[in-house]
This record gives sequence, C-alpha cells and structure tokens, in this order.
Amino acid sequence: MNQQNNPWEELLKGPNFYFKKDKEIIDKHNSNLGPHPLFIDLELLPEPYIGNPNANVVILLTNPGSNGNEKEDYKIHGLVDAIKNNLTHSNKEYPYYYLHPDFIQKTGGGRWIYERMKDIIEKEEIDAKELSKKIFAIQLHPYHSARFTRFKKINDLEGQKYSMELLSLAIERKALIVFTRTQKEWDKAYEQFDSNTKELKKIPGLNFIELQYRTGKTPRSPYFNKKHMKQEDYEKLKEALLRSL
Repeated sequence: MNQQNNPWEELLKGPNFYFKKDKEIIDKHNSNLGPHPLFIDLELLPEPYIGNPNANVVILLTNPGSNGNEKEDYKIHGLVDAIKNNLTHSNKEYPYYYLHPDFIQKTGGGRWIYERMKDIIEKEEIDAKELSKKIFAIQLHPYHSARFTRFKKINDLEGQKYSMELLSLAIERKALIVFTRTQKEWDKAYEQFDSNTKELKKIPGLNFIELQYRTGKTPRSPYFNKKHMKQEDYEKLKEALLRSL
C-alpha cells in the first residue's frame, strides 16, 4: 500500500495528536457543550481506523467512543505505542491491536471488540491473533466522544480523505464491507469523496453485509453473531475471515 499520502505520518512528528484545522472545527463544536456525551476529547489519541488496511473484512463504524477510562488504559505497557503505530499501519503481529493478549481484557477497546466478536473467536475457533489481521475498522471521524458527533462536511476534517481512499481500495479489491449503523452518514461522507457515488450499497459488484436486529432494525451497537445477522451474512463473514490473505 502506498502510504505517501497518509497525513497521519506527519502528525506523528509533531507535539499534538490532532490537526490544527481539525482543532478549530472541534473547538467550535465543543464551545457550548461543557460536560456532555457529544464533547470531543482532543487529549485522547485519535483512532481513524484500526487493523490491517489489506484485510478481508472492512467494518464501517462512527467514531472512537469514550468511557472515561482511556487515560488509565494508556498506562498499560505498549498500548500508546500500538495506537501510534496503527496510524502508519505498522502493527504487523496484531494489526487490530485491541485483540492483543495484553489489551483484549484490560482495555475498553479490547473488551468492546471481544464482546462483539466473541462468537467468531469462541464458536468458530478463529484465533484472536489471526482475526486481528483479517479485520479493518474505519471510523467516520477519528476523535473520541461518548456519543457519535455528526459533521455536515465530514471531509473537512484532515485525514478523512485518506480514510475514504482506504475504503475505496477495499471496495476495489472486493473486501467484504460490513455496514453496522449510520449508513446514511457513510453515504454522505463517501459522496464528498466521490461525487458519483450517492449510495455505497449501489456500487456495482459491492461485496457487503449488514448487521441487523431480528426486527430488521440496525443495532445501535454492532455484534457479529447470528442474532444480529442473517444466516447467509454470518456465513459470508465467517468465510471471509477463514480465507487466507
């Protein structure tokens, strides 16, 4: 993968972990909030994506959450380095680093992904280390808040074009795209990147599945199991995860 256009490489050279342009947008957003679930915490390390950008499965999410314990998690040996290395796709052993044994049960991010992939790991016996190489999660925006914050022009944030490029490459190579929630938000964001695409699902030949409740409603929090997926979609996901890279 060509990383020359990865703006996060330059950010790592500086003292801050946010772009100046982004800070102006987010400061304006935060200005009237005070303590609030929509408050974006720029003191937390950005996580625009996690995992192997060449993975078989690409999961579309909203933005990194926040449970208030992230700074405690940062004290765990190796986690901060893993988050920073992820920005340049440098985590080779565990690209989805929250699946690493040191983090999977000791961090909020680790517990989150384990609970959602529990059936895949335990019932399908897909090793967490192997799973970490087979999945790639992309966020609509990279900064932490307790609840997802919407921006009218998501691509005004520095780095979002790169995230959309990674998604575009995944679509081209026929990776399995997993829609979890806020599909309309993803459609709007991707249309800003590619004005010819009004709806991601209508891309010819798109390889995709989506998570659902049995009632057909999109779950607020995605779980990768038979309860939240159609049987054929679950089998499609399992096949993609078992397939060699």
